[in-house]
Amino acid sequence: MKKSFKRAGIAVLSMSMLLSMGAMTAITTNAADENYTVHASGVLTSSNATYKVYKVADNVTGLIPGWSLPEGVSGWSDYSSSSTAADMKLLAATLAGQTPPDGTLVSATSSGVNLETKVKLDDGYYLVIVTPSSVDCLVEPMLVQVKDGVPTEAGSTAKVQSLTLTKAITDVDDDTDKATTASTNASKTKDSTAVAGVGNTVSYTIDTSMPKYAPTATVVTPPYIQDTPTNLDDNNTTIKVFLDGTEVATNKDDYYSVNVDSATAGATDGGYGFKITFTQKAVSEYGGKSIQVTYDAVVLENANVGTTGNPNTAKIVYNSNYLTGNTHADDGKEVDDEAEVYTAPLKIVKKDGNGNTLKDVQFTLKNSEDKYVKTDGTTTTNISEATYTTTENNAYADIEYSGLKDGNYTLTEVQGVANYRPLTSTVTVTITAGKDSGSNLYNGTYTYKAAAADSSDSSYVSDDTANNAIIINNAPINSLPGTGGMGTVLFTVGGAAVVLLAGALFVVYMKKRKIKE
Repeated sequence: MKKSFKRAGIAVLSMSMLLSMGAMTAITTNAADENYTVHASGVLTSSNATYKVYKVADNVTGLIPGWSLPEGVSGWSDYSSSSTAADMKLLAATLAGQTPPDGTLVSATSSGVNLETKVKLDDGYYLVIVTPSSVDCLVEPMLVQVKDGVPTEAGSTAKVQSLTLTKAITDVDDDTDKATTASTNASKTKDSTAVAGVGNTVSYTIDTSMPKYAPTATVVTPPYIQDTPTNLDDNNTTIKVFLDGTEVATNKDDYYSVNVDSATAGATDGGYGFKITFTQKAVSEYGGKSIQVTYDAVVLENANVGTTGNPNTAKIVYNSNYLTGNTHADDGKEVDDEAEVYTAPLKIVKKDGNGNTLKDVQFTLKNSEDKYVKTDGTTTTNISEATYTTTENNAYADIEYSGLKDGNYTLTEVQGVANYRPLTSTVTVTITAGKDSGSNLYNGTYTYKAAAADSSDSSYVSDDTANNAIIINNAPINSLPGTGGMGTVLFTVGGAAVVLLAGALFVVYMKKRKIKE
């Protein structure tokens, strides 16, 4: 079937632009000197570009010497009567992949964003190539027709794919079933920060797009997504990959492979990351389409606390040569993003009524799931494994917890100190995570509040947010004084006086009795 360029418009090599910025490249008439202007609008961000226009054919005889048609096409006549977008993509890619012959460059090279070059164009077909000076996107070449001295349209658009990647947290210990479609995942609340405790499961999403290459690129360097957790352990059994909004649930090996080896997958601090490598089939079928990866990770015992967070970084690495997908000098172009998990510290400080610290008081702490919390943030159902005694530490008699999630905890004094009033009820400890006022993102700061269950204990409970602490004040109770104290002397003297007085009275009594006899 014969194919040709449509005379009613400019044939443009089209491609979906995902999370990208379009480069507006156009050729327009300059009425004053009958030249034409090649201009681009917003080709790249923070990058210059070069724009070149080559004449490749005339409107009658077809390709001029020095240019060749795609393999399998016998002659220009194959394009003379009708055309399809696929045909134009193949032709433009084939022409752009050739070394342009001398004398076909009809525009001077111009660099910069939004720059223009004025040229004189005769009738014919032209190949327009936009080349970024720093390779951070994929740019498709395009074909433009000029007939009767003017372009068939005022302008045309070159397609640019600037890959982006967004890493987000969707849940912390969500017991509900994970979404099975990318669109459902997209509807979930996403954030780049969260607060979680040791042992908590954090759910993540990675959103990016598949690089799209020319139809002539049949063997590309496999693009891959790599996730690098810090103080977290990625659960590779929870990984799901969505291409163009649909989960790859069957024949996964046809589209990608997963590597969870700690050395190559980027794991740090005891955890395991992963690396998803896409196949040629995936690139061919889903070039320019969306990619979404969902998975869970567990917070490890060595997690940082306070304002030092635990980042989880993801990146996509790809080849940025649109024509071949495998020969550009910058073979490892990458785009990354990270999400950060914070954990909270907590101190339980025991003091007497005079502000002095008290050692040897035992406490337990339970979370909202009614599990006992250990000082490393892990949990247990065995009370003996999570009963701790206050010890001297940095001028405090305290118990220090780390790796906690925000929320409510129940504190119980299970054994006090002799001669000091123990708590008669439990204490609810509330940890509230702080956020930056501008970004509204968690920042690793916390406030602490304590509330006794019994009002009689309220005056003995206070909070010390500046030191991440809850303070339990126990007043001394009435008791016999200790041996060797001043009280012992007073009691001894008093007792002796009573004995002497009784003896004297007894003597007087006996004398009176004898007189009477």
